[in-house]
Amino acid sequence: MTLNMADGPPANLPLGMDAYAGYVNDSGIGETWPEIALLAKKRGARAFSITTDGSVAECADVERGAMIDWRGYFWGYCEVSSVNTLVAQYGRPPKLWTAHRDPRLGRHICGPKTCNYGGNLVTAADGTQWTNHGGAWDESILLDNFFDRSPPAPSPQGAKLMLAATPTGNGLWRLDPNGAVTTYGDAQYLGGPNTSQVAGKWGGPPVLPAGQTCVAIVAHPSSQGYWIESSVGNLYAYGAAKYMTPN
Repeated sequence: MTLNMADGPPANLPLGMDAYAGYVNDSGIGETWPEIALLAKKRGARAFSITTDGSVAECADVERGAMIDWRGYFWGYCEVSSVNTLVAQYGRPPKLWTAHRDPRLGRHICGPKTCNYGGNLVTAADGTQWTNHGGAWDESILLDNFFDRSPPAPSPQGAKLMLAATPTGNGLWRLDPNGAVTTYGDAQYLGGPNTSQVAGKWGGPPVLPAGQTCVAIVAHPSSQGYWIESSVGNLYAYGAAKYMTPN
């Protein structure tokens, strides 16, 4: 089961949607939040708030002319072409909403098993804005749990879930056995063994050797770094955390 969401000027939005999205700040395209919230209430639908400037809202709009990253927001929105770069730099938001308007694909949710944009999409989205109906309004298809603020899903194959809290208590890093690091709250993405830096950006080949997994993550006291241990005892250090050798 999936959900349908519309966003655009309120006068253009059709009946029958499960949700309606709008900007809490001036987006310049007529999607004022009070009008969207009222419209959704009248139609018995979910109202979904977005921001392009860091205002209080549910979703961060991360694209040119809007926000730089989605840290601190439960939902993050971006063009599918930016997914790999943003996830490498800032981690995957708990709920990812992409835009991919390709008439050849039509109604779909982006992911490695659907559009696999660029041939190497690193994660599946939770919803996708798939068409703009001639510029009058945008339509998205969403997973049925898109609006659930559920805790992080268990790691694959029943593996141990590895978490490290930030010193503030307002964020955490989640480490998957394959070395992927996902951030929540005020935790910052600083790299992981599932990728490497190329020209100063995260997105290169993994540094974790084939056949090895990650088994632990420990936060640096400054909240600006962390250590990760592999299944053979190798340590990886990120941010303020420094590499140390055994005594």
